Amino acid sequence: MKKRILSLLLMFILITTVSCSKDNKKNTRTLKSNTPTTESVNNSEVSEATNNPNTEGFEEGNLAPDFEVKLLSGETVKLSDFKGKPVLLNFWATWCGPCKFEMPDFQKLHEEYGENLIILSVNIGESENEVKKYIDENNFSFGIGLDEMGETGYPVMALPTTFLLDKDGRINFSAQGVPSEDVHGFYKEKIDSLLK
Repeated sequence: MKKRILSLLLMFILITTVSCSKDNKKNTRTLKSNTPTTESVNNSEVSEATNNPNTEGFEEGNLAPDFEVKLLSGETVKLSDFKGKPVLLNFWATWCGPCKFEMPDFQKLHEEYGENLIILSVNIGESENEVKKYIDENNFSFGIGLDEMGETGYPVMALPTTFLLDKDGRINFSAQGVPSEDVHGFYKEKIDSLLK
């Protein structure tokens, strides 16, 4: 119990100091990338991705630890239920500008790949009503998980945090923040290589 409380406290401190912050909503910045861009994301801060959160056991090539999460649909699933298909596992929040920046691209990937790709986007720390309102307003139809207490055990040091798992459930890629200005193209290339 003590370990769990300490873990939640640490996660809260890190989330509020890194990447997304509710207080940064008035800030407008251009997405950082290796190529110049004129596109900016209004009313949000888009952070540059950092590959591979430095947390033991979550490195590329490792089997992604299993966890159970309730979906917005009411169903409860385990990550291991999706073995046999690539999984885009994303941790996010409705107040996070970079998270909002990625979500339409995840919807596009969901529509493009259908049953060949599992997208599981796990909301951290918000109520079911808040999440449902945001998802309904934006017509997102991919899997939305609810983790109000941050209990998955994944190293979510900043939002968004994303893991791409291969068909065997091994971590192929991970990033904190937005990995590219072209989120759809970036993940499409990686997903296509996993489907070969």
